Amino acid sequence: MTKRILSLAAAIMLMVGAKAQSVQETTIKIGDFTAPAYTVTLEQDGDLVKDAMKARLKEAKLKTKNADGYVACLDQVFADIVAKPINFYTKVEGQGKKDNKTAIVTVAAICTDLTVDQTSLTNNVRNFLQSFISYSAKYEAAEKLEDAQKALKKAEKAYNSAVSDKEGLEKDIQKSQDKINSKKNDIEGYNEKIKKCQEDIKAYEADIQKYSGKRSDYEKKVSETEQVMKQAQAEVEKYQRLAQ
Repeated sequence: MTKRILSLAAAIMLMVGAKAQSVQETTIKIGDFTAPAYTVTLEQDGDLVKDAMKARLKEAKLKTKNADGYVACLDQVFADIVAKPINFYTKVEGQGKKDNKTAIVTVAAICTDLTVDQTSLTNNVRNFLQSFISYSAKYEAAEKLEDAQKALKKAEKAYNSAVSDKEGLEKDIQKSQDKINSKKNDIEGYNEKIKKCQEDIKAYEADIQKYSGKRSDYEKKVSETEQVMKQAQAEVEKYQRLAQ
């Protein structure tokens, strides 16, 4: 996943770099005078390019202020351009909407020190703007990479949560399955008991049938012994009366 994100970042950088137009000469009007400048149109969001330029100037340890519609670094040494104090001006103008956004970047440098070679100065300004094209592309890629990493982190959290929920569900299913197996074992035990009880019932029924066959004999014997008992009782009563 991380490799794919890095590949995406590299692709974004290449794509933005490929779509960037070449640096063009222009002029800007600052106060009462006009100065040579360079401009380039980037197929990027204007606000993002403004942030990229702000970060680039911060890296150069330059203090900025607004001047005549430009971001200005006044009377400071911008080592990437010249080792003398200069007035550096830049402007980023965003255009377009949604997927067709572009940013027009303009830069210029003015040096009042007559010992500074103006040709070198303007070339260095142009080189700065040329290098800013890739800088802005990398800045955007870093921004998108950060967003992608946040999205990845969120996706990983959701994935881990889903895996945890699934594992919990699997455990619940297994618990229920274990209970089913236990009940099935109980049923097998009950079936064995039922079978034994049914066998005992058959044995008892056989005993009943066997005993029922002898019932008439015992009833006859009870009747006969009852007659003998009654006769004996009558004899006892007879002699009791005679003895009185």
